[in-house]
Amino acid sequence: YLVARPIISHLLTMRDIGKKISVLNTEIDSDGRMRTSYNIAGTDTGRFSSSFSEFGTGTNLQNIEDLLRRIFIADPGYKLAYLDAQQGESYCVGGIEWNIFGHSAYLEACESGDLHTMVAKLVWPEVPWTGNLAADKDLAEQPFYRHYSRRFMCKKIGHGSNYGGQENTISTQTKLPLRVITEFQPRYFQAFPEHLDWHDWVQDTLKREGVLTTLTGRRRQFWGRREADDTIRAAIAFDPQGSLSDIVNTGMLEVWRRRDAELLLQCHDAIVVQYKEELEDEIIPKLKSQLRHPVELAHGRSLTIPYDAQVGWNWSKWDEKENPN
Repeated sequence: YLVARPIISHLLTMRDIGKKISVLNTEIDSDGRMRTSYNIAGTDTGRFSSSFSEFGTGTNLQNIEDLLRRIFIADPGYKLAYLDAQQGESYCVGGIEWNIFGHSAYLEACESGDLHTMVAKLVWPEVPWTGNLAADKDLAEQPFYRHYSRRFMCKKIGHGSNYGGQENTISTQTKLPLRVITEFQPRYFQAFPEHLDWHDWVQDTLKREGVLTTLTGRRRQFWGRREADDTIRAAIAFDPQGSLSDIVNTGMLEVWRRRDAELLLQCHDAIVVQYKEELEDEIIPKLKSQLRHPVELAHGRSLTIPYDAQVGWNWSKWDEKENPN
């Protein structure tokens, strides 16, 4: 579609710019803060949803893209920390499969290094991967589509495949050709066959009982048609997303109780805090420790999700030229 391509590209670009302008035009409060409100029962999985504040200002702050995060700055004398659960949903999927089947391959893949970079290697075998974890992560972090990296896309591909996503749907969401997804999934499920066993187990349990309970004890009754594809996909995603929400929020509650830093935001799988910059070396390890919430698994094993910490005077990722602060 030679003629349509530039027109569609222009429309998509205008839509992206429109979203950016909408965020930048968001009304802030008189003290210079932008606030959000959380609905703790906004989803079926236990994840928070957010929207404008109770005062009619602010917006949903859980889904601000990285480019725009640099407008959020710390108070004078303070720095911000973005503490993110590393591969959190993937860890939960591994814990579930260990509990049900005693299969540890996926959980061990999460514990051994960077799972999303490993998935990138399966998606793009033609990339000159080095075998060095840090170097390969840098290759995976290179831009792939607009401001998204290969590694970010692999989060969507991996999660989509984990949750029973169809090839067409994953292709649309990741902007990857259908052929790439069609070639990837057999390689992925050959590496982790327990995923397909888990899908079958969820479908069978849903059909027989209509109830699922997460690793953290969250129980959900499914009221939709149990054989419907959308009900099955919701059931598959329920335990990893629900368990991770409980794990992150339990850790967040501990951070709030300890008061070593000022809690600012909950962003699904991460939190944002600010702290006195001269205490960074002391506070960041404390925060990581406070966020860790082990979950007991079967056969004496436990699930402990590690956290990354990105710090700076604004909320966006570091870039030597574009965002040195």
